[in-house]
Amino acid sequence: MRNIFFIALLCAAFSAQAQSGWHYLVEPQYADAGNMREGMAFFIENEKYGLIDASGKLILKPIYQKIDDCAEGMLAFMAGGKFGFLDKTGKEVIKAQYEEVGFYQSGLVRVKTGGRWGFLDKTGKMIVAPQYDEVDNFIDNLAKVRLGSKYGFIDKKGKLIIPVDYEEVFNFSEGMAEAKINGNWTYIDKKNKQLTAPQYETVFRFREGLGAVLLKEKWGFIDKKAKTVIAHQFEDVAVFYEGAAEVLKGEKWGYINKSGALIVQPIYAYTSNFSEGLAAVKENDKWGYIDKTGKMVITAQYDEAKDFGNGVAAVKVGNKWGYINKMGKYIIEPQFIQANSFVDNIALVYVGDLWGFVKLGAK
Repeated sequence: MRNIFFIALLCAAFSAQAQSGWHYLVEPQYADAGNMREGMAFFIENEKYGLIDASGKLILKPIYQKIDDCAEGMLAFMAGGKFGFLDKTGKEVIKAQYEEVGFYQSGLVRVKTGGRWGFLDKTGKMIVAPQYDEVDNFIDNLAKVRLGSKYGFIDKKGKLIIPVDYEEVFNFSEGMAEAKINGNWTYIDKKNKQLTAPQYETVFRFREGLGAVLLKEKWGFIDKKAKTVIAHQFEDVAVFYEGAAEVLKGEKWGYINKSGALIVQPIYAYTSNFSEGLAAVKENDKWGYIDKTGKMVITAQYDEAKDFGNGVAAVKVGNKWGYINKMGKYIIEPQFIQANSFVDNIALVYVGDLWGFVKLGAK
């Protein structure tokens, strides 16, 4: 009976496809799968991982304990409880030998062996010997490292650029990193120069030239000259996207511009960042989309709503997800139990008990 119901769902979906601009790239058939990254995605069958390409063609049969998303042409895999790396053809280029791994960024990947972390290049050569208790990916050519309870940064040759002196740090963003000293926060540059004295209760990363800082329980923003450009007045904030930041005044959210002026009054219970000129907001228990003037350009009617990407956003009505364009028109009617965002016109969707891939455009 369950199979008959699932077949009926697929038939209804295929009928809808014939009248719209989308189709199944891969029909729902996987126990689980990952998003398409760099033209390929992993899938799971019978508790084993395999690979398909962006045309839906099989690259690698499901034989591994685990495969991660592709990054810089390399994919981590697990075999025999250890991790190694595949290239985009599915060939093992670094044998499974590591306890834990990250993903490639800036040509290097973090790996753990013997309880310590180091970095490999794409040939498998150990560039930074395993010696750290914790590391992060290289961002802006520097990587966060921890020895004991203290943090610092190394360069891609393994040279310690910023001493392991800090209680906590976050990755560099726009040339600045958040750093905690004696219980308070500031920012440091790549020469380890502090932007301000450690004085803030917490800080958020720099984005679009401004950093959010909390002082005496109120949020404001500073620039890279340490000037307070938006006064400490908000109960909460988010970082800037497309020239606008979410701010909490009292119990409601609105948006400010980079001068600190309110461009959308704080009237919403929930908001999200702007993406492609629109932001999802919650009004009267339903989600819709506003523009940067605060105009509701897509009526609040959805139970959940995701950011726009490539002109399309996933929205939920009742217990089903579909996709709309920036005019609020359905590109794909709500029919999926789960729906991920489109990347290069391909999205991962969940139907019945199985995952598949949909693609925009005629088949």
